[in-house]
Amino acid sequence: MTWLILEDNPGRVEAFNESFIQYGQVNNIHIWRIAAHMIAELEILLPNASLISLDHDLYKHSESDPDPGCGRDVANYLSEQNPVCPIVIHSTNTDAAWGMYNELSSSGWEVEIIHHLDEPMWIQTKWLELARRLSKL
Repeated sequence: MTWLILEDNPGRVEAFNESFIQYGQVNNIHIWRIAAHMIAELEILLPNASLISLDHDLYKHSESDPDPGCGRDVANYLSEQNPVCPIVIHSTNTDAAWGMYNELSSSGWEVEIIHHLDEPMWIQTKWLELARRLSKL
C-alpha cells in the first residue's frame, strides 16, 4: 500500500508520519514539499498508489529554496492521467481546494476535501479516518 502526500508544513509532515506509524498498514509513504518534485516521481509511483493527499498552498522554508509551486500543479498533472486511487485535498484555502476538486473529479478521480482550518490533531483524527476509509483498509 502506497500513500503519496504533498505537504510543506514540517509540523504536519511529522503528524502524517506519526499517523502512519500508529496505523501500521502502509508499506510506502512518500511526502513532498515541492509540487514539481512530486510530479517528477509520479510516473513511477502512481501505478501503485492507493491514496494521494494534496495541500494547495506551499511555502518556501528559506529564500534559497526553489519555488514550491502549489497543489493545483499536481492536480493539473493528475487530471491528465488515468485515475488509479482516491485523492484527499487537505487545505485551508477553500476556493483553491474546490478548484482542485473540480479539476480532478471532472477527470474521473474520486476526490474528498478535508477543511481542517488548523484544528489540532486533524491529521490523526479526520484525515487518518478518511484515508483508511478511502484506501478500503
